[in-house]
Amino acid sequence: MYNLEENIHSNIEVDNVAKSYLLETAKWAKFLGILGFIFSAFMTLGGISMELLGALNIGGNYPTYGVMNFTVVGLVYIILAIVFFYPPYALVKFSTKMKAALGSSTKDGFNNGLNYLKGVFRFYGIFAVVYLVLMVLIIVFLIIKNAGAQIS
Repeated sequence: MYNLEENIHSNIEVDNVAKSYLLETAKWAKFLGILGFIFSAFMTLGGISMELLGALNIGGNYPTYGVMNFTVVGLVYIILAIVFFYPPYALVKFSTKMKAALGSSTKDGFNNGLNYLKGVFRFYGIFAVVYLVLMVLIIVFLIIKNAGAQIS
């Protein structure tokens, strides 16, 4: 059976086929990183717009849903835009480091590029776990809340 821990220090050479795959991956990473920056900018603008709508709701013309008014939604948008700024940043850094490393065959640049790519996957892995835990907690909360409403 293959044991990664035993073979982690073996030397792996990157041939021309792997280099071409990494170069194409770097190009797509830069494209997706730029799209991510645009997405974060739109989320920020949406959050600021919601904040302004919440501030303009002086006479109570806009409906509020419990604590979910425009101000709260706008703040959530801005926080999510800040949180989701990291993956595009890391993708662009991966792209530039990998392109430079493949052009000059530097091991440090190659390793730094892969480290940024690892960070993207780590971010999405942690985000997925947090999201699933929140969804389970919300479902449990709603079940308890509805069970309490049924009793009374």
